[in-house]
Amino acid sequence: MLRSKYFPALLVFAFVSLHAYAQYDAPLSASYTTSDARAQMHSRVIKNTITKNLSLPLTDSTEEKWQEAFDGMEVFNFKNPFTDQKVQTAFDSVAIRSISFQRALLEVAYTNYSGHFLAQTQSLLNQTSDPKIFAMCSEYLLQHKKDPALKKNISQKLFEKFGNSVYTHPILYMLYHRLEAPKPNTVPSIKEVLNGILDKNFLPGQIVMYSFQRQNRDYAGMVLIRNAKGNFITDSTGNYFHIPQLARSIANLPGYLSNGNTPQGIFKMFGFEISMSHFIGPTANVQMGMPVELSLQKF
Repeated sequence: MLRSKYFPALLVFAFVSLHAYAQYDAPLSASYTTSDARAQMHSRVIKNTITKNLSLPLTDSTEEKWQEAFDGMEVFNFKNPFTDQKVQTAFDSVAIRSISFQRALLEVAYTNYSGHFLAQTQSLLNQTSDPKIFAMCSEYLLQHKKDPALKKNISQKLFEKFGNSVYTHPILYMLYHRLEAPKPNTVPSIKEVLNGILDKNFLPGQIVMYSFQRQNRDYAGMVLIRNAKGNFITDSTGNYFHIPQLARSIANLPGYLSNGNTPQGIFKMFGFEISMSHFIGPTANVQMGMPVELSLQKF
C-alpha cells in the first residue's frame, strides 16, 4: 500500500468522529486570488511593507516595523541587495534587541539566508538565556552544517545554560532529542509503528486520516483515509484514495518551533473551516488540535 520511500518519513495522523463531516460552503474563487490581484499585492508588500519599513532607522520603537518587513520577505521569498544590507544591520545589534525581534530575525535568516550569518548566530547562542532563541540559533547553525562535533558543542551548551530544565521544558526537550541520537532499542522501529497504527483495531470506530511525510518537507507526502470500520477508502477504480500533501511551513523550521512545519503526532479533527487569509485564498481546511492545545475532554 505504501511505497518504501515513505517509510523513513515523519508520521502525522489524526482521528475524527463521524459527525465532523459537516457541510461547508467554500467559494471556488475570490477576486484577490487572480493573477493580476496577486501581482498587485506582491508589489504593494515589497513597496509598503518591506522597503518602506526597512528604510526606517532600527530603534526600539521601530522594531515591529522591521519585523513586519521580515514577515513579508518570508511570504514572498524576497531578498535583494537592500534587504541583505538591512538584515546585516539587524544582526549587528541583535544582542540588545527584544526577544520578539530576535525571533523574527532568526526566522527570516533561516528562511532566506541559510549559512550567511553563522558567526552572528553562534554569538547570540552563546549569550542568550531564552530557550526559544537558543533553539532557533541551534537550528540555524545545524541547517547549514550537520556536523557531529557541532551537535556535541550545542548539546554541551544546552546543559550548561539550562541544566535539568532541559528534561522538563518542551522546546529544550525537543532540541535535546534532535541533538542526541536515540539509544538502541529505546524507540520502536518504523515497522512496529506502522503495524500499530495501520491495524484495523487502532482507534476502533473512528475515522482516521493518515498523513505520511518525508523528513525533507520540500517533497510532498501523501494522505490516506480509513473509515470507522477500519477499511481504507478506495476510489471508483478500486485503488486506495490518496492525495499529495505538503506539510511544510514557509520557514521550514522544525515542528516544535513557532511557524514551523506541521508536527508529527496525533491530532483530533473537529470540522472544517474556510481560510480568510489573502495569502492562502478561500481554501477549505481541516480544523485540528493536539493534546496540548485541547482539553482532555475534547481530545
